[in-house]
Amino acid sequence: MDRNQATGLFLIAALLLVYLFFFSPKKDDKTAGKQPTATEAAKTPATPATTPGFEPAAPLDSAAGPVRDDLQLKNANLTVTFSTRGGRITAVRLNKYKTFFGQPMDLLDAQSARLDTRFRTIDGKTVKFSDLNFTASEVAGGSQLTFTAPVAGGQVVQTYSLPKDSYELKYNLKLNGLAGRVAQEPLTFTFNDQVRQTEQDAKQNRNHSTINFSYASGQNDALAEASEKPEVTTLSEPTRWVAHKHDFFVAGFIADSQPFSGGTLNTAADMADSAKYLKRMGSLVQLPVADVTSAAGGQYRFFFGPNSFNLLKEVAPEFDRNVYLGWGLFRWMNRFVVLPVFHLLEQFISSYGIIIALLV
Repeated sequence: MDRNQATGLFLIAALLLVYLFFFSPKKDDKTAGKQPTATEAAKTPATPATTPGFEPAAPLDSAAGPVRDDLQLKNANLTVTFSTRGGRITAVRLNKYKTFFGQPMDLLDAQSARLDTRFRTIDGKTVKFSDLNFTASEVAGGSQLTFTAPVAGGQVVQTYSLPKDSYELKYNLKLNGLAGRVAQEPLTFTFNDQVRQTEQDAKQNRNHSTINFSYASGQNDALAEASEKPEVTTLSEPTRWVAHKHDFFVAGFIADSQPFSGGTLNTAADMADSAKYLKRMGSLVQLPVADVTSAAGGQYRFFFGPNSFNLLKEVAPEFDRNVYLGWGLFRWMNRFVVLPVFHLLEQFISSYGIIIALLV
């Protein structure tokens, strides 16, 4: 073996070690040791991140009755909590993961995140879902929840379905009887998220958190991960998904029936409460009005789960881009050589150290 061959093998080994150390997926309690972690939610609620363009809205006629914040859909992987105020998700727990301190792994909760939707009527009134109290109905078996609220002579109907053993939450939004009363402009869905520390290294957590997105044309992009300055981008063409990528987990929103018609994404690391939160991420996406006023309604999905390549590649086209595998030739090698061999060895060997040694 000459010097060039030795140097080449050394560089390949170094790249494998760096990749597997920083980007290999974390496993649950049966693997050894350290789980993807998160700091505990503070007892005092914090103000969620805000996305530009969401002015206060005046509530219209809404369903009567007390607000319920304890409605849940649950399977082996997820526990998703909803409120009748807005008919929206308020918390997401990953059942198979724990925090570094042994606490439940809550990817989202009422203190760290807020989801909301709004639209305008033809007479100029703004309808904001969070101003409405929805009536909830549950399908027998606990796999589906439907939220209904009367608005402007029609109804807003939101249906959430959680399949067995899935990290995906199906979401249908339908504006019944409102086709002639809604302004002919997109609805806006907002997802504001404050990222907690999920590992001991806060800087790494911050620098590995960002918003990724994919256009319907097939082009993929992302906001800068390690930037210390606020990042903002406008979705310039129809978009099939956006994803808030934390260090080891992903919270994504996917359009199935029609792509999002546009939107605005932003991140910022200058947190007011930097002891509790590492980064602020906000997504505003536009939902085509013709889609949600159709007979079938708008078909969407949420993904809440670990940042695992084999899992993400089945979610949506290019959704596996949430796992960074390098660029050019390195991405090709990592995807088609390193990962398959790694996952094959993982079935027989529980120690990542031994797997790395064998790969090297």
